Amino acid sequence: MKSFLLQWETCNCGTEIVFSLCKQQSMTASRVLKHCEWVICNLFKQTPAVYKIGITENPIDRWMGKSYSYKWDPTDDWEQMVILFVGADSMHCALVEAHLIQRFCGRSGCRNVRPGGESAKPGPGPFYTYVVWRNLAYPKKK
Repeated sequence: MKSFLLQWETCNCGTEIVFSLCKQQSMTASRVLKHCEWVICNLFKQTPAVYKIGITENPIDRWMGKSYSYKWDPTDDWEQMVILFVGADSMHCALVEAHLIQRFCGRSGCRNVRPGGESAKPGPGPFYTYVVWRNLAYPKKK
């Protein structure tokens, strides 16, 4: 987490990567899942959007640090990554991811095709469950 925070200070991606975590005092699994569902539903409540749910061990690298990052995706012009859940290990995040994909897969705008949880790996966290999205009401950026 320390290295992530250092990277966060210099990444200049404050509007492209945002955190929307469950802030309830008594956090339960069902509250976390309901919160994640609520965030995803609200992304495209006003306008149509496409989105993809996933997990990562480093949101900055997944967004902009690698050639396969969402920011450099040649086919989709993703607008933002919203961090929905931070877990102590990847299995926690994979379970949230799999639930959300099952909930939204097949719905309009969802780009997930696999059931989720495939990229979980052993080791200490933190790990992050996220959704990337792009608004379809506005023209693509050039």
